[in-house]
Amino acid sequence: MRQITGVVLFSRALPAVHCLPVRPRAKWPQLAALFAAGKLKEKEKKMKSILRFVVLAGLVVALGALRAAAQAPSGLVLNVPFTFSVEHEQLPAGEYRIQTMPGGRLLIRSTDGKAYTTVLTVPVRGKAPESDGKVVFNRYAGKYFLAQVWTPGMEIGRETFKSKSELELARQQRKQEIALLPKSPSGR
Repeated sequence: MRQITGVVLFSRALPAVHCLPVRPRAKWPQLAALFAAGKLKEKEKKMKSILRFVVLAGLVVALGALRAAAQAPSGLVLNVPFTFSVEHEQLPAGEYRIQTMPGGRLLIRSTDGKAYTTVLTVPVRGKAPESDGKVVFNRYAGKYFLAQVWTPGMEIGRETFKSKSELELARQQRKQEIALLPKSPSGR
């Protein structure tokens, strides 16, 4: 070291710094000693149990996805003999497929594909599960509004929100409920 007017200077370079620790390579005699001591077998057993756990967790996730797919949108098909409103949409008379979607939405689509809409709904509880399902419309002065959809076998149905025009008519007119039953699965 040299000292120049109160400043200390180092004459040696600093050692190189490694980012990752360097481990010495295992040698075959060390592996043989581990194997003989039974420690290598313990590690193999531990790895096998971890692998079994990962495979089992993967199977559980896959079965859950299959179950969710089986419960995916359920619905019904019915013939609506009148023009009706859903929120702000007017749909013509005809045959419709109504499906419940995730997030409390209903997909209402004519079977010919010419008319469709989606609508946000809220759950409504019934007295007993609907065996065949039903669709309920509110009627005010000859105008029909979709009110509720009951999927077959469910205790909980879906109820639509009333539009401004329906609320206005409800203040002026007496409500009449019309229930339509869906077509049977055999198409009768």
